[in-house]
Amino acid sequence: MQAMKMAKLTVRTETPVVLAAQQHAGVMTASQEYFSGSLLRGALASLYLRRNHSEHPEKDELFRRMFLGGLRFVDAYPQTDKGTAFPLPLSLVKDKITKKVRDMLYDEFAPGFKSLKGLGFNQGDALYIVAVHKDVALHMSRRSVNERISGKSEQGNIYNYESLRAGQYFEGSVIGSEDDLRLLREKLFAGGGLTAYLGRSRYTEYGKTELSLGEIQDIPVPEADGQVLALRCQTPLLRAGGLLTDACALLREVAAELSAGTGLPLSLEADKISAAQVQLDNFVGAWQMRRPRQNALQAGSVFMLRLEEGNWNAENLQKLAQALAAGCGDRCDEGFGQLRAWARYGFAERKDCLQGELYPDQLSVQEIRTPEVRRRAAGIVLRHISRQIRSLAYEDSQRLQGIEGKTHLFSELESLLGPREDLEGAKKRFLYNLRNRTEGKEQSVLTKALKSPGLLLYGRSLGTIFEDDRNMPYVGRDLLAEFADGNAQDFLREIGFSLEEQTGGTIFYDYWLWFFRHARKRAALSRKEG
Repeated sequence: MQAMKMAKLTVRTETPVVLAAQQHAGVMTASQEYFSGSLLRGALASLYLRRNHSEHPEKDELFRRMFLGGLRFVDAYPQTDKGTAFPLPLSLVKDKITKKVRDMLYDEFAPGFKSLKGLGFNQGDALYIVAVHKDVALHMSRRSVNERISGKSEQGNIYNYESLRAGQYFEGSVIGSEDDLRLLREKLFAGGGLTAYLGRSRYTEYGKTELSLGEIQDIPVPEADGQVLALRCQTPLLRAGGLLTDACALLREVAAELSAGTGLPLSLEADKISAAQVQLDNFVGAWQMRRPRQNALQAGSVFMLRLEEGNWNAENLQKLAQALAAGCGDRCDEGFGQLRAWARYGFAERKDCLQGELYPDQLSVQEIRTPEVRRRAAGIVLRHISRQIRSLAYEDSQRLQGIEGKTHLFSELESLLGPREDLEGAKKRFLYNLRNRTEGKEQSVLTKALKSPGLLLYGRSLGTIFEDDRNMPYVGRDLLAEFADGNAQDFLREIGFSLEEQTGGTIFYDYWLWFFRHARKRAALSRKEG
């Protein structure tokens, strides 16, 4: 049997990605902070089938070899410039006041401590907490054809998507024999990175990612002294062929499974367990249905494993590393049941071991080398600004005075913007259309409305605002607040992004489009209430 090897699998979010968490409110879809092995395996399997035009995967020997047991696809967690995160051991606690950290796997319980949960990693005496950049976007439900044509929801239903922000990196791994890993590279990654669409609404504005596979390397060998070794769950652990009712019973089975896989006499230290249960379910696209819900041992659960005869040595640890890489429990090919060594580190009982939050690496200036990459990076920046512009347009439309009976006016003004094309000339096109509609027509409804002292925004008529660039409501607003630090300014210069060049194009169009739409809705509501 070939030794297990591994290759790092990196995921970069190119657009916002919604990885729906299992528990969320009816109008709020929360996103988890990592890419599960199930998701990555399914995405790569789909790409393989499409690329090879395989309509009967059950008859495809290479497909079965890679995706039905040969390889293990392990969860991808946030990657930072200092290290890659993993689920923090559930045995870690911190003092509520001093912030000192203890590991209850090794230390006695003390009052005043609370659980230290989430993602992070250790580096020497430092313990880093890791989070991801997230955004929340409001959407309107438009399911029927009539709703899509009219651009509104007849029931007024809205919902929110929490998403992982574009430009972040996540690192997982693919584990298997060297031959199987080479086969995966040859069939899918021979040309470099892959584009995959993951998560919810991946056929619209969400879900675009780039996947890349690193070099094949050896499985890391854990370190241990004496007879006892602590293990943590890198991914959730499912019981093979049965329900999970008792964590201790499941971990005894794991110890027996590892003992059989290594040929070593291993046992569980039943009084050294820190674990929790989690419910798992997911939607399988090929089935068009959800999996049955299963209970699993939560990622971050930790326990002690004892070698009954002698102490751990290099040979025994090498055997253990191979068994851990193969996975324990059920659905190992989806990355479940991946265990890693966890040792007592120097940060125990130190107040200053907890470092500030780190975030996944963003697109750096050094990576921007081609005009196409600069164009795409500028597009990402502009999309961030456009989301702020939408919010400003909504807020300003609520401040507009004298809108009663003006529903048709705002519809007419929106029509003057034209289609969302040639955005560089959006302002010129709108003003040209406006002059054609009002020039020499002093008594027209549109001309009077634009000059009306009753229809005011920030004390100015709409006509006055359109006549002078300095009067535009978004002028002076801090649209680049997210790019205020020095490195970000270098980044903007590197990609050639100029806010001034956008104010007469995309920013102008998006602001007035949403301003006119929200104002029209306010006018329609005021008429109904009247």
